[in-house]
Amino acid sequence: MCYTLLINFVVLGMVKDQYDLDYLKEVLAEIGYEFYYFPKIDSTMNIIEKSAQNGKNAFMIALTDHQTLGAGRKGRKWLDTAGNSLMFSVLFHIKESSIATFADLVSLAIYETLRRVTGNLSIKIKYPNDLVFQDKKIGGILVKNIYDEKLHYLGTNLGIGLNIHYTKGMLQKFPTDYPATSLDICTSSLNKRQDLLIELLKGLRCLGAEAEVFEINSKTSELFDEKWRKASSMMGRKVAILKQDIPFEEGVVTNTGIGRGIELQTPGGKKWISLFDTDMKARILN
Repeated sequence: MCYTLLINFVVLGMVKDQYDLDYLKEVLAEIGYEFYYFPKIDSTMNIIEKSAQNGKNAFMIALTDHQTLGAGRKGRKWLDTAGNSLMFSVLFHIKESSIATFADLVSLAIYETLRRVTGNLSIKIKYPNDLVFQDKKIGGILVKNIYDEKLHYLGTNLGIGLNIHYTKGMLQKFPTDYPATSLDICTSSLNKRQDLLIELLKGLRCLGAEAEVFEINSKTSELFDEKWRKASSMMGRKVAILKQDIPFEEGVVTNTGIGRGIELQTPGGKKWISLFDTDMKARILN
């Protein structure tokens, strides 16, 4: 099939991008993942949570082609059309208290992988959990610690959703609080989900340990903070902070750091605001 015809399939939303499950299982086992695939499921994060509660170890991955109850941040829904998204969740074991740092390192790893694999250097991170292109959402992450009924830590649930084969018309049918795009649109090419999945999982494999190193090693934290600032879509821009969708704070982002949030220059002075695991969100104003 020629390149032009492949692009026509993307434009028409007719991409047939199927996973080779035997190959995936073999490759991911070599990297160190226990792999499970579900053609259709309520939520991959639900699978990971239940598995952790049943004693599963770290590095289990649940992959699907379609979610009926996909989870977004703070109870929001993740919507998809079957076969057009890359959606999976992974069970990690990390230092429980390092979850905010871990979440940001995940975003940074995905950002670096997407830029390297696609060659699109305009992809950015919109704190706290979105990957964007020209301020339009490509995808997001959700990170939650898992506990038993006695509040003993069982693991950390990482969910990732990326828009891959959507057209502009398809995305317009989804209710979102700010514009969305897809990887095929922002790269003007066909992106194979399987190849991208493997590259992402390679980059994520050791992040639990890296989060611990980051928090105790100042040289490491300075290096990653500099990468984080360069990756940010917010640096130097005016943003509004909304709490339960009501304007709460407004200012220009003057700094940001992994696990620390964003620093705002407000009329009342500079202040740091963390949006991780809160009911607040940020919207870029300029």
